[in-house]
Amino acid sequence: MPHRCLGKVKVKGKSRAITVYEIIDAPDAARVRTRAPFEKALAAFQRGRYREAEAGFAAVLEADSSDRAALFYLSRARSSRTVKPAVSD
Repeated sequence: MPHRCLGKVKVKGKSRAITVYEIIDAPDAARVRTRAPFEKALAAFQRGRYREAEAGFAAVLEADSSDRAALFYLSRARSSRTVKPAVSD
């Protein structure tokens, strides 16, 4: 069954994050077509390469504007890129 990785999340009751996958329905050709670019952008996001991730998720959304996961990560990449680390005294 076709699927794509959506990333890792911490869940209540678990000490380690678990990987979450989306099952891609057979008629959803756009998700199948954008799976590899989405996962490449997700890997960039997880490595802290927010500009690369932003470009990748934007490309996924150009191909499939209904992709809510790509929209979520695009927003997170943009906000992560603009947040400055706190400076300690």
